Amino acid sequence: MSLESPNHENHENEDFEIDEPDASLLNHEPPRMFQLEVENDSSIHPPQVLRSPHLTFLNVFALIVGMIIGSGIFATPSRVDSNVPSPGVAIIIWVIAGVVAWTGAASFAELGAAIPKNGGMQEYLGYIYGDFLASIMSWTWIVVIKPSSMAVISIVFADYWISILSPSSSKPVVLVKLLALITVGCVLLINCLSVRSSTGLTNTLLYSKLSTVALIIVLAIPVLLFSSSGDANEPNQDWKSKNWFGKRRKDEDGSSVEWSTVSTWDLLGHLTTALYAALWACGGWDNVNMIVAEMRDPVRDLPRAVHTAIPTVTICLVLANLAYYIILPWKDVQASDAIAVAVGRQTLGNIGGLIFAILVSASCLGVLNIDVYTTGILTVTSARRGYLPMILIGPTEEDLSTRRAPNPQSTQSVGTIGQIKSIVVTLFRFNRSNSPL
Repeated sequence: MSLESPNHENHENEDFEIDEPDASLLNHEPPRMFQLEVENDSSIHPPQVLRSPHLTFLNVFALIVGMIIGSGIFATPSRVDSNVPSPGVAIIIWVIAGVVAWTGAASFAELGAAIPKNGGMQEYLGYIYGDFLASIMSWTWIVVIKPSSMAVISIVFADYWISILSPSSSKPVVLVKLLALITVGCVLLINCLSVRSSTGLTNTLLYSKLSTVALIIVLAIPVLLFSSSGDANEPNQDWKSKNWFGKRRKDEDGSSVEWSTVSTWDLLGHLTTALYAALWACGGWDNVNMIVAEMRDPVRDLPRAVHTAIPTVTICLVLANLAYYIILPWKDVQASDAIAVAVGRQTLGNIGGLIFAILVSASCLGVLNIDVYTTGILTVTSARRGYLPMILIGPTEEDLSTRRAPNPQSTQSVGTIGQIKSIVVTLFRFNRSNSPL
């Protein structure tokens, strides 16, 4: 009996054809939760103005290194040293701080590559939690945090130059504030005139900062090899005669703590304080995410720049601090807030202190320039989002409606000028405070 149906046909020698998939399925959009671009109501968020990205890998690298290597590397070593039981532990703290900064910067690099928009944290908060938290972040950052940071950095810059021009211990406060205000005005003018001028200044000052760190490391080599400070000052012998990991006694090397009797809980508190100070010196890497849309290829260049710049900075921090302990007596490391100037005087005499004062002030100027540049772009981005008054958006309504690309310099200028009032108010408010600056 045959089990084949009457209509059964033999298809062994026939070619099967597979139908083409429906074109509508190929064009089907993924679910909204997988879309990185968030659709915005044009009445609430005006369309972004087209402008050509101009930042290369070298520019991004310079921004990251320039933002981190500022005043922190020359001001915080004493804070770290006063909260650790030995110089060896201080060096370990600097290594840990660099690794922690690297992990944070790597996370932000992933976010920047996935959401390549200007605004940084503002965009990420807005995408995840909505406009309310994003607007709070923008107002806090633009009106309070960044202007305060710029005011302090400009005061440090002015204080160094007043020290150079007038070595007397008493500095006229009004003159310091006036010079700080002029410095902020000059940096603002540079950013208003040209974006290229701002990035060019950043690149130039980057070489100055790296040269400062390199000079400190080079000055440690004669002390390390020949026990010579290069000047009439007695060379430091602490790095050879003392234990790098020995617990200090009270009043040893300027220590105010008897480390051999400190409880575990108190020790954790001191180490946490030291790590916080080191992390402050490693801060600033998040600023680059505020200008991701200005990069030519953020998906490629941002991770590369982060994974190149952060290790470079960490190596510089560790080697610089090793040089401090080799060149200076250990009690001077803890006592000096201007440790680079102390290194210059120890190795090259008064002229060395003058050279390092100029170099450190140049580093402060570089950080100030990057602060102004990134905050200007954040201000424009926030205005386009509707978080700030529309007058700060820069382009006219006609530009927005026709989607013409306005002059990038004018867009940057309006965002930069929007910071002036907050900076000036913060700057002169320091006159009525007890700031140590």
